[in-house]
Amino acid sequence: MKKVPVLLSLVLLLCAASAFGDCLLTNVTEVVPLLHVGENVHFDFEFVGGTEPYHFALVDGELPPGVNLTGSGGLRGKVKAAGTGSFDAFIQVTDAANCSLTVAYNIQVE
Repeated sequence: MKKVPVLLSLVLLLCAASAFGDCLLTNVTEVVPLLHVGENVHFDFEFVGGTEPYHFALVDGELPPGVNLTGSGGLRGKVKAAGTGSFDAFIQVTDAANCSLTVAYNIQVE
């Protein structure tokens, strides 16, 4: 009889831990390298922890014209001439357990 309450308590404790923020995503990418007008962009953001697969989204700010963020965390495209300067982009990564982390990046283009 005592095994059932103990098991139930353990299940409730594990559920409570996941519901209240055992989010283990960690950002590894500190900066985006300098981008150059007219050059192809092939850069990947790196995060660790959490539960793969990860999904990436631009949640605020902007990317340089001609550059896109893939769902798997890559910057791809070719920077257009009108895209010189500084761009602030807020990238959110969400893992398979629906844990998310948003990081602000300043992207420089010359």
